[in-house]
Order: sequence, then C-alpha cells, then structure tokens
Amino acid sequence: GGISGTLNTSATFNTLSVGGNLTINNGGKLNGFSQTQSPTAGGATVVVSGNLNLNAGSAFCIAHSGAILMLNGTTPQSINGPGAFLGNIVRTLRISNPTSVTVNIPITLTNITSNNGLDLMAGTLNTNGNVTLDATGQIYGNAYNQQVYTVVVTAIGSGYDAQPTVTISAPSG
Repeated sequence: GGISGTLNTSATFNTLSVGGNLTINNGGKLNGFSQTQSPTAGGATVVVSGNLNLNAGSAFCIAHSGAILMLNGTTPQSINGPGAFLGNIVRTLRISNPTSVTVNIPITLTNITSNNGLDLMAGTLNTNGNVTLDATGQIYGNAYNQQVYTVVVTAIGSGYDAQPTVTISAPSG
C-alpha cells in the first residue's frame, strides 16, 4: 500500500488523517497544499498515528506557511527515509504522542509567518541529529525546556571560529 501517484490537497480537502502508517512509494508525491496557494499561504494538516515512511524517490511537500505534520500515535513512532521532504522543510512538526517520535531523515523547521517550528504537545522527540531549527523557527507547546540532555550548536552564523557556550535555564514560576 501507500501513495504511488500524486496526492494533492485543496482548500476543501486540507486535513489528511491516517490511522496507521503513511507510506509514500517510489515516484509518489504528497503535496500538502492547494495548487492555487502560494508558498506563504495555506497548507494542509497531515495527521499520522503510525510511522511516516518516505521510500526512495518519493517526495512530501509540507512547506507552506500553514502546513502541519502531526504525529499523534500512542506507541513509539518514526519518520523514515530514504525519501525526503521537499527541500527537507517541515513548516510545523507537532508531536502529540505520549511515548516518543524518532526522526531518521533530515528535516528543517523554519518559520515564514508565525507559529511555525516545533510544537511539542506530549512525549519525547528523538532527533538523531536530523532536525535543524533555523534562525526563524520557533519551539512552543508544553514545557519543552524542563529536561535538556545535550545541546550541540554548529554552524550558527558566520564569523565564528568556535562553538559558542550555551546555557539553558529552567523557566521561573
């Protein structure tokens, strides 16, 4: 099973809910936007309660400003390749899984309007070093900053010859 052709969303079909795994096959495309929407407008919500599998030669576009990829399973989930998101961009990644989500392919969370980025509603996100939050992306949702195990900062602007010191403090109150 899975998507083997092209699946486009529209202004009236803008939420796709998958009760299990979502697989995009070789040559398959899932366009999470209406063909009439510009990249800075619109976008679909794709809700997956199983794993997201992007097979070789597949493409998933979820890069429009209003686009959301939500993982809401109740058992551990993963985002798998070797396929890719268009430009590696996921406009908003929403995690609402009380267990965990593991990202196994590169994604970039970037903001072009507001409230784009990582929305951690429940559970644990294991990035495996595959998630990039660019300078415009945001993190919001539950108290995401209560536990930080490791922070590695690389390539943060130009003119740096060493990694900066990063200090993370728990919020007061």
